[in-house]
Amino acid sequence: MKDTGAMNMTKPVFRAICYLLWLCPMSGSLSQTPLHTNDTVVNDESAFDAVSIRKSAKEGYSHWRTGEDGYSATNVTARQIIFYAYAQTDSPDAFSNIISMDQISDLPKWADAEQFDVTAKVDGPTVKQLSLISERARRKQYQQMLQSALAERFHLEIRREKRSRPVYLLQPLQNGNKLAESNVPFNKSSLSVGRGVIRAQGYTIGELLGYLTDATGRMVIDQTHLAGTYDVQLKWRPDDDTGATNTSPSIFTAVKEQLGLSLTSSKEPVDTLVVTHLEQPTSN
Repeated sequence: MKDTGAMNMTKPVFRAICYLLWLCPMSGSLSQTPLHTNDTVVNDESAFDAVSIRKSAKEGYSHWRTGEDGYSATNVTARQIIFYAYAQTDSPDAFSNIISMDQISDLPKWADAEQFDVTAKVDGPTVKQLSLISERARRKQYQQMLQSALAERFHLEIRREKRSRPVYLLQPLQNGNKLAESNVPFNKSSLSVGRGVIRAQGYTIGELLGYLTDATGRMVIDQTHLAGTYDVQLKWRPDDDTGATNTSPSIFTAVKEQLGLSLTSSKEPVDTLVVTHLEQPTSN
């Protein structure tokens, strides 16, 4: 099934991950052996067959798309591309996940100011192999391909280090959570995100962290130890919504009352991607 998504990014936003990624546990030559496991990456050493990177003709909102034939993006910054390539929600160490663009450090100014249009394609045989794996595994595959493209075209070099920062810890309440375990098959998961609302079917807690990060304005760390997939409906009142007709609770109260979880303020050492080298992209 093709995965497509569009998003407007005017601040650090994780939505790219869950729409595109891959990532969401997720994430070009590929292995010649077809996969039989729906959540297995085809090949750890992979590259797109063709990559085009050009400066955007005019500034605008970011738009992303992934499918079985590749990945494309318009009006994206270098920071957003790096985030797409390295975002992670399924690390066994919750403090090692990359779920916020704020976790990318030491970028040159142009990496946040200049926008690019990116088209990365895979060929026919590769498309066929990618169709044999799940969307999540395909997104993870695209991440690895994009990392290769960043190294080749932007000459990106990074290192990881722990940096202390304010976070919210997502934890279960003493009397248990209110989450509904999902019966949705792995390839039928769905997500709808609007202003003050999240509706998800067949999603893990990790896959929702970025949306909670957006809603709270601070990185959210999963300490629920919940490994399943869930159907979630969460509705809250954004802080800047001053309309008298919106009677929804704050994001903190909504998480507590509707999910049976809590958001606890803390300061923790979390992984940061430190960019040690980045150049303007080479010509096509």
